[in-house]
Amino acid sequence: MRKLMLIIFILSLSIFSVQNSKSAEESQVNVDAYVDAETSGIGGGASFVPDNTPPVVYDISVSEVTTNSAIVSWKTNENSSAYLYYGKTFSYEMGVLQDHQESITFFHEIEINGLAEGTKYYFQLRSSDSAGNQSIKDGYEFETLSEIQIISDVS
Repeated sequence: MRKLMLIIFILSLSIFSVQNSKSAEESQVNVDAYVDAETSGIGGGASFVPDNTPPVVYDISVSEVTTNSAIVSWKTNENSSAYLYYGKTFSYEMGVLQDHQESITFFHEIEINGLAEGTKYYFQLRSSDSAGNQSIKDGYEFETLSEIQIISDVS
């Protein structure tokens, strides 16, 4: 009788173990259902694809040029920071200005003030995405307006 009870106990443990094993396998299948087969890597997780592409800079324009200021604007194809280096030479010796103070956006606009009238200025644009990829566009120029003098007709 003891042997029979022991055999029944062992069989019940085996059945319980098989049922729990099946339940665990079903849970595993349910979890795996959330992983896209196209992007799964070794180990069943999603693959990580690093961003190595710098932002594309386009639609660069200079507007509202006055005797002592100008506005430079441009767009990027992804959210980026924006810096403008400028000067009277291609060394951009006058400094750097930042758009939106550490904001990253698709549209960038920087106003340059304190310029000399009737002077040519050169500038360089730099935009960096959140992964640290940087685009540098340089060789651009504009000239501030000269002061207009009105000459009265003296007869």
